[in-house]
Amino acid sequence: MSNLLALLSLSLISVAAIAADKADNTNELWKALDINTDGYISQEEAIKSQLLADNWEKIETSGDSAISVDEFTAFFAAPATEEK
Repeated sequence: MSNLLALLSLSLISVAAIAADKADNTNELWKALDINTDGYISQEEAIKSQLLADNWEKIETSGDSAISVDEFTAFFAAPATEEK
């Protein structure tokens, strides 16, 4: 039983570490793309990322022609699909 608890604890720690690493990578990508640091990624800024450029319509859901932090985070938090 204690071996099972130890294994579960290690699994949870691993999942947390992976999530933290993904968050760091996403944050770094945001910083690299939001060139003018206005808190939004414009279409002009997004062309620097093929992923964002290819998925603009899926990411920019508010209709204001810019990707907000919330839209960006929601896109990368969604489960990976073949379409991404």
